Amino acid sequence: MNRRAGSMVRVKFLLILATVISLFILEVKPVAAANVWQLYQQAEEDRAAGKHEPAIEGYKASIRLFAESGEVTNVALMYNKMAESQIALAKYDDAVKSWESEAAYWAKGGKTQESIAANRKADWVRSRIELFVTQEAGETPNTIYHGAPYEPKTGAYIGAYAEADKKVHDSTDGNPHYISAFPELTGKKHAMYLLYTSWGKPFFSQYSGHIERAKAAGVGLQVALQPINGLDEVQDGDYLRSLARSAKDVGIPIFLRFANEMNGSWIEWYETNPQDYIDKFRIVAKVFREEAPNVAMVWAPAYFPIDNIEDYYPGDEYVDWVGVSMYQAHNGTLDPLKKGVDRSSFIEKFDNIYKLYGKKKPVFISEGGISYSDPVHHTDKTDWAVYQIEQFYANLPMLYPGVKGVFWFDTTRTADGRLNSYSLSDNEKVLAAFKAAVANPFYLSTIGGESKVSYKPLGTTVAPKPVELSAFIRTVEPILSKVVYSIGGKTIATATKAPWSFKYDFAPHNNKTVGLKVTAYAANGKPVSEKTVSIAVKQPTASAAPSASDVLVNGSKVSFDAYKIAGSNYFKLRDLAMALDGTEGAFQVGWDNAKKAISLAVGEAYTPVGGELAAGNLAAKNKTALQTGSKLYVDGLEVPLIAYNIDGNNYFKLRDIAKLIDFGVTWDPQRSLVGIDTSIAYSEN
Repeated sequence: MNRRAGSMVRVKFLLILATVISLFILEVKPVAAANVWQLYQQAEEDRAAGKHEPAIEGYKASIRLFAESGEVTNVALMYNKMAESQIALAKYDDAVKSWESEAAYWAKGGKTQESIAANRKADWVRSRIELFVTQEAGETPNTIYHGAPYEPKTGAYIGAYAEADKKVHDSTDGNPHYISAFPELTGKKHAMYLLYTSWGKPFFSQYSGHIERAKAAGVGLQVALQPINGLDEVQDGDYLRSLARSAKDVGIPIFLRFANEMNGSWIEWYETNPQDYIDKFRIVAKVFREEAPNVAMVWAPAYFPIDNIEDYYPGDEYVDWVGVSMYQAHNGTLDPLKKGVDRSSFIEKFDNIYKLYGKKKPVFISEGGISYSDPVHHTDKTDWAVYQIEQFYANLPMLYPGVKGVFWFDTTRTADGRLNSYSLSDNEKVLAAFKAAVANPFYLSTIGGESKVSYKPLGTTVAPKPVELSAFIRTVEPILSKVVYSIGGKTIATATKAPWSFKYDFAPHNNKTVGLKVTAYAANGKPVSEKTVSIAVKQPTASAAPSASDVLVNGSKVSFDAYKIAGSNYFKLRDLAMALDGTEGAFQVGWDNAKKAISLAVGEAYTPVGGELAAGNLAAKNKTALQTGSKLYVDGLEVPLIAYNIDGNNYFKLRDIAKLIDFGVTWDPQRSLVGIDTSIAYSEN
């Protein structure tokens, strides 16, 4: 955000106002069918009289005739009017389809903003129910990793702009200071903080005190470098070179965000010719690449307008991370139901930027927040904001598993009569919701940390065992009170808070297909949306190919009966124990009858039982491996691992066992050679 509180909203309002006005002006052109105007007029009269069913039929007939003559504008306008009648009949799914058709025709006619507005109306009344499974230890996390500077393999850093919150920061003497006071306020250490500076200022010397505190606390900084006098001042010269050299020596992770929100006309450095911006970004990136390779370059547009974001992208070689400015303030004026309710979904604003760049760059919310006051009327919207916060942080790792960071803009802004309240310290309910939300271990407090939590879409099958399920649910009602889950007409769980999680044992349904019904209830206690998902309950399987890779154990070749499953090597535990006996990686394998589990004792000599290291048949065909959730205890501590049963034997991933016992594993693709080295510690690389 850049001293423009609300300007972005005003721009959106003007675009929307222009669209609304256009909806009342039919484009009068000759139409082949002479009765089209009579059909339209009758439909209008029916709608005005509350006769929405015949009105809908009239609009449908008008649409057919307008479409036949190629009148795309009139077709779009008819779809909008039809949607309004469908809304009056609470036929929300039909209205969604009508507004989507309206958007398509606006786009066909080259009217981008009208198309965006129609799609927004569809989104505001659309029902969406998606189910997710909490992944178990041993499963490959559902995420995206790019190897960018400071990128966590799993999880997302939490960060904040807190310098302007006087309850956590005193700029006169630094007591309190946000780097220590903000974690105390929110109950969790934050990995990074956002600070702003203007082009020409010596940020790293000016903020040396902040940097020293950050270094002591083990946190990084996102530095927003803003050319407030326009892009002409941005040159490869003494200032930029000096700034970059200073960044190299600070000793903490630095994310340099240059000229953010460049796609918005409210910003001082906005250029109608995107190439002008791109050239300047590349200059800054080039200098920092040369002078301060420890700095991660951040490119961060605003989430809106959505139609010009790609125009300003500088190119993959100049960008390390992609950020986005993303705010939410209650706006009931755009309610398609005309009841003054904001039915939008904050979390789904992230969808566009994630789809555009999530596969090639780490993507994060570089600044954002949800206001708990109506910006125009200054009325309290705490309950609405709390619900949005809960949903956002709970569902973000499910919908967007590759997200790598979230920064909260912790301050309140008043400008031009608009009030946007994001300050956590000024609202106890919002603060409590935020504290509970970021307590999720998916959100990381340390640069270089990794999350132990991940989720994957439910799919069509589940294993016959206890499974934790969660849901992302949005409906025409902006706040839900509960979600009820049932199978065969019997309620199996009720959840009262996003992400609507529950744990259920599917074992009684083994080898059966069940219908899991999800029913969402509005704040008034009435059901508002439902969905039934067909699930086949069966043990997961995978294709296992006899491993043709040679294995060296401390330099000596050893033959194993091993299989390759999903690109990883799987071995029998007793084979590994036999091969490593007498080395630093020795371990004993036993069976704990009381716990009904395999037990490993690290460092103990292995006792053979016979049949170890029997050679496998490399000529054998691929086999079907049955996934098992084997319970394993290592030195008395339970470690859940994914194993596969092949012909009655359990096979474990080599790297999982190496990590537990702590020995090195290497791979030589040129010689197709697996190396086991018990003299070195385990490493993921």
